[in-house]
Amino acid sequence: MQNNTYLKKISKFSVFFIVNILLLFVISLSTIYSATVTKSEPFFIKEIIWFVISVFVFVGVSLVDYRKYYKYSTAIYIFNIFLFLLLFQ
Repeated sequence: MQNNTYLKKISKFSVFFIVNILLLFVISLSTIYSATVTKSEPFFIKEIIWFVISVFVFVGVSLVDYRKYYKYSTAIYIFNIFLFLLLFQ
């Protein structure tokens, strides 16, 4: 029964949103490939791996009801501010 609810939630994803994500991914791949085509570092492969990981995280997070995140919202916000401040260390 829960699998059916997950499938309904996935089917309600906005096609416009998914197309924009894929378009951004293709543009970033072409940019990375053209910038690193002569280098031996596999940035192109790393970008594909990170994209696949992010798709799974996106689907996993979006399947959880957003109201369940509400009770943790303050802690999540403080954690994100902390991570942001770490950028300036």
